[in-house]
Amino acid sequence: MTQYCAFCGAPPTDKNKEHVIPKWLIKLTGDPKRKVRLGFRFGSKSSDNFREFSFDQFTFPACEKCNLEHSKLEENAKDLMLRVLAADPLVPSEISVLLDWFDKVRVNRP
Repeated sequence: MTQYCAFCGAPPTDKNKEHVIPKWLIKLTGDPKRKVRLGFRFGSKSSDNFREFSFDQFTFPACEKCNLEHSKLEENAKDLMLRVLAADPLVPSEISVLLDWFDKVRVNRP
């Protein structure tokens, strides 16, 4: 099966993996090995045909360059998210960064 970069849509060059949910957020919210059901195994005869992944293994292929380009946004968003969780106020420009990060997590494109 041909794979495509989660960011640019091309076949990945110097392929690495993009965690759909960042590792720091997974650890912050619970056991990284906990399972999530995402989709179905089509054609399965089993009554339990869900596809299960542990949160820390739910990744998409990405170009190393694309993934590195998005790492600064991820780093900034982590700091801002931790401030939000600590009930520290954000200024409008910081809220914009956080919204860009939400878009990246939602559709893999800021």
